[in-house]
Amino acid sequence: MSDQKKWLNSRIRIGWFFVGLGILFILVGVYFEINYAYIPYNVSIITGLGILWAGIGIGLIVKYMAVIKGDQSAKRMMVEEQDERNLFIRYRAGYRAFWVAIILTYVILMWLSMAANGSLPPIGKDLLWYLQAACVVIPFSVYIISFIIDQKRL
Repeated sequence: MSDQKKWLNSRIRIGWFFVGLGILFILVGVYFEINYAYIPYNVSIITGLGILWAGIGIGLIVKYMAVIKGDQSAKRMMVEEQDERNLFIRYRAGYRAFWVAIILTYVILMWLSMAANGSLPPIGKDLLWYLQAACVVIPFSVYIISFIIDQKRL
């Protein structure tokens, strides 16, 4: 078996792993929702994670099965995915996004720590939710922007 086939098969196995993990989490989430409805916590997040992971797995399976079946655009996509230049650009963009996420998280944790002492005003639940969302959206935006700029520059 060629290295390319091994690589494709490993990606498809990863997809099946995520589908299985997603199904497991969906079943556990539904079980908790039915049998432990009295818990004051929203256990539907477990089901939501299962749906997310199953969706990621299905996406990987569909993507790499198209390459195995001989779709030319899928083969071109696979070659571009393994291209050293593109890997370098993705790693570089990810490095920048990682540091932005670290800095944002640090600032929020320091604010919460100082708010507990009374040095700063406390962060309300609504604002905390927006700050947590920003800790996801801003680094992802930095990644996308860095990737696009590096694609043009390098």
